Amino acid sequence: MLTLYDAATREPETIRTGHRRELRVLAVAPAVADPDDPDLAPLREFLLPDQLRRTAERRSLVPTVCEVTAPGGGTGGGAPLSTAARQTLNLYPPARIAPAGEPVERTVEFAGGGVPAFDVGTGDTGWLAGLDVVRYHAAPTGIAGPGPGQDGPRRLSEVTARGVDPLAVRLVFMQARYRDGADLSWAALTAGDQLLTGWRKAVAQWANSPSAAIPARYADAITAAFEDDLAAPQALAELRTLEGDQEVAPGAKFEMFAAADRLLGLDLARDIGRY
Repeated sequence: MLTLYDAATREPETIRTGHRRELRVLAVAPAVADPDDPDLAPLREFLLPDQLRRTAERRSLVPTVCEVTAPGGGTGGGAPLSTAARQTLNLYPPARIAPAGEPVERTVEFAGGGVPAFDVGTGDTGWLAGLDVVRYHAAPTGIAGPGPGQDGPRRLSEVTARGVDPLAVRLVFMQARYRDGADLSWAALTAGDQLLTGWRKAVAQWANSPSAAIPARYADAITAAFEDDLAAPQALAELRTLEGDQEVAPGAKFEMFAAADRLLGLDLARDIGRY
């Protein structure tokens, strides 16, 4: 079962869905001034519902994610993140994106109603106070940005202009729990880019070996990590250990990395056929 740290109770909560075999998520997104070239820090709030979707699918639940923009935030009228920007970061598109300023009741109607209509609310859900809309409130994301005295990019275009894979942003976010601070310095992003390059090369090389069964120890540990308050850092640590595990066949490593990437969304099989 999926456990999340509930912002309302300040306690870990086991998520119990109100709809059979379906996880409904109401993602409260920050206002985006430039939908095609957004600031990096707020992107973390778009990653959280994506991680919930992927974890739900791992549990054979049907995820329904609806997105609304928190009122009164930022410039640009609270425009939603563009499809192109979502694709750049491997973010699944929501089932519905509510126009800025639209009453949340319309999104509730789209989801099929019920009390509450959504199992989990993510992001800044404070403005939903008094509305019986979500059952659990995922804790707001931690501050994302360069550490003290460090230099880092502000916008997504700065990352790609420097030749850093934009999925390094996604990786850096997942190297910390969604409710902890994240380091978006150039040093952290460059290290993330190098890790992605190394893993993709390794996966491509392992793909040339005979297939083998996924090692249960690693599969169970990675699944358990995501179900424990989306502990992506722990899942990434398991993959690092697996990479160097000489007792696991290359074909089994390939199968495990490919399966884990359905949770991570890092395009780890991108370079198959190149090595």
